[in-house]
Order: sequence, then structure tokens, then C-alpha cells
Amino acid sequence: VAMYSGSFNPIHNGHLDIIKRASEIFDTLIVLIADNPNKEYNVSAEIRAELILKALDGYNAEKIEVVILPKECTVAEFALNEEIDVIIRGVRDSKDLGFENVMSYVNRNNGIETLYMPSNPEYSMISSTMIKDCLRYGILITKYVPLNIYPYIKKYYVLL
Repeated sequence: VAMYSGSFNPIHNGHLDIIKRASEIFDTLIVLIADNPNKEYNVSAEIRAELILKALDGYNAEKIEVVILPKECTVAEFALNEEIDVIIRGVRDSKDLGFENVMSYVNRNNGIETLYMPSNPEYSMISSTMIKDCLRYGILITKYVPLNIYPYIKKYYVLL
């Protein structure tokens, strides 16, 4: 069992690529929606979960489970409680890798292994922040998000 966690605020093609690739490797992949306490969210975790499920559109549905991190629980605690074997982390660049190395050290000390999945080059510049910035300035995002959820992303995020 593997877990890929993030805020997915909103989900984009880079996230979707990691989810699809990881689900091909592991028997079960839990996509965990976790809120970073240092960020503000105008879109609920429940809506983000709906967008992830729509973006996947049934892809590997028997292997992928979308879960919202319970309040007052850390990602590491969730992984330990659910007996997760591996945490998947998507890595776009050396900055991501530096941050993830620190987290993997902590996770390993708690018996959880981390697997880095490098971003496909075509997705390496995409971030949720970039998506929101593009929406804020009226820049088209259809190259960066799954087309089937573009109307929903525009609906939920355009007013940020």
C-alpha cells in the first residue's frame, strides 16, 4: 500500500501523472488530501476530493482511494495508523528534493519509506500556485489541468 499526499489545491496534470504512474506500481494507492497549516484554503477538502475523482474519471478505480486527512492527524500518523508501506512524493526540481529529503528522514525514523517519483518534464513547471495565479490574471490553464475538470476549477478558483 502506498500513499500520495498533497493539498491538491487544485489538482493538475503533474499530480494526475504521479497518481496514475504510482497506481500502476502498487496494489493500493491512497491519495490523501492534507491541508498545510501554513496555507489558506478557499476550496474545501471535500470539493478537492470530488475534483480528484472527476479528474481520474474511473482510472484504476479499484486500486485508488481518495481520502481526506482527519483533523488533528498528521500525514505520518495517518500512514502509521493505516499501515502504509510507502509515501510517494513527486519531485519537480532540486528545491522539491531538498525539502522532501528532510521529510523522508523523519518518515524513515518512523518506519515509513519514501519513494520519489520525478516529474515528467512536460509537467515539471506546473504547480497549484501557478494555476491559481493564471486564473487570477485571466491566463488560460487548459494545458495544465485535466480538461474534464477545467470548468470546475474555473468555477471554484477563479474568484481567489
